[in-house]
Amino acid sequence: MTIKQIILLAVITLTIVITILTIFIILPLISTLPDDLYPNVDGNNDVSPFPTPSTNDPSSNTDEDIVMGRGNTSGNIANIGYIAQTYEWIYIVEARGLFPLYKMRHDESERQRVHPTEQGFTFINIIGDWIYYSNMSVNSGRNIYRLSVDGTIQEKINDEISTSLTVVDGYIYYRNMDDYLYRMQLNGTNIEKVIDEQTNTFCVAGDWIYYGIKGDYGFYKINVNGTERTRLSSDDIEIIVIYEEWVFFTVFDNDRRENLLHKMRMDGSERYQMCDDNIGFFNISDDWIYYSNWSDNEYLYRMNIDGTEKELIYTDRVAMIYILGDWVYYSSIIPLPPMYRVRIDGSGYESLLD
Repeated sequence: MTIKQIILLAVITLTIVITILTIFIILPLISTLPDDLYPNVDGNNDVSPFPTPSTNDPSSNTDEDIVMGRGNTSGNIANIGYIAQTYEWIYIVEARGLFPLYKMRHDESERQRVHPTEQGFTFINIIGDWIYYSNMSVNSGRNIYRLSVDGTIQEKINDEISTSLTVVDGYIYYRNMDDYLYRMQLNGTNIEKVIDEQTNTFCVAGDWIYYGIKGDYGFYKINVNGTERTRLSSDDIEIIVIYEEWVFFTVFDNDRRENLLHKMRMDGSERYQMCDDNIGFFNISDDWIYYSNWSDNEYLYRMNIDGTEKELIYTDRVAMIYILGDWVYYSSIIPLPPMYRVRIDGSGYESLLD
């Protein structure tokens, strides 16, 4: 079973579970709570769950004020985007309840819930004073929303099921329920189909989109305006991550029934296979590739971006992976948000669920 099939099955299962929890547990519980009760990280009801409001009101911003930049790294988006960072804050979706969003300072102080009730955050991207995300809650239609970073303003951006959301230079790129790639401006206007073929994965880098074709195998790149389509290889592509001037990607090998990690220059030249491991999810930080090694019980490994210095970090089953400073945050179940963390040297294991 490929990663795409595993994720699809997991998302369907997760949707069913969330629906059952909402109907039979969450809604009855909420109805018993006092009207003035709002949750917060410490459980102290006299502390507001909202951060201090920004002096720059997002509702007064024009899209032209905040168009440039990238909302999250390609590595985080490839891992369902449960973590994003700004210079001041780390935003992290918790594996508690129905996936609420919290933020904390880089020194782990001032930890607070961003919105008192909103849940189901996936593929979070932060641009200016807005958090863009795909809401996987059943009641939200799995559409794209944006939430002000102080949690006070929420807006629905589109009306169709959307996944693999990534925000780059003033555009929101996403796949719809039929796996076609679209983009629109940050306020949800000017929706356009970028690629007129079904995709199973994509990654935006500068003026280019790298993507894999669904069904009819092939690895391509195309200009963000839909021109200059170029075939890079005939491979079945699973995950794509851009790091510096290289494209890192996993290829499903039909003969071995394994996912092998490769890299190539962004123009399609100088292709190399990184190692012989069967690799699940991976992410890249500070010239290191962190990955789930399916050849060794899905344990956490890392290697240098040149393929050297491969080492085992921690003997736990690993799915999605994120690196924050000296910590690796990970989940052990697809597609749940981070559940644990361990230092990059394998020490200091901690559960995020305690």
